Amino acid sequence: MTKYEELMATYGHLLIEERPMINKGLYADGCIWIREDLTTDEKYCILAEEIGHYKKTAGDILDQEILWNRKQELIARRWAYETIAPK
Repeated sequence: MTKYEELMATYGHLLIEERPMINKGLYADGCIWIREDLTTDEKYCILAEEIGHYKKTAGDILDQEILWNRKQELIARRWAYETIAPK
């Protein structure tokens, strides 16, 4: 089992789907979509970040021109980094 599959299994209560899409990943309302043409390692990293959004952020943060949204993005990425490579 890959790390990607393990992370998917750990958060099996979320709907996680791979799809053709422009963004690499997206989280909304308990659903995570991952771009299907990424490598398994890329999918693992993107999934970790999207789970970070599930656990740590709230609201529509797609407009990254807004400072608060950029902070929310950073919070999710930091959670992902700590999950993938703990200290």
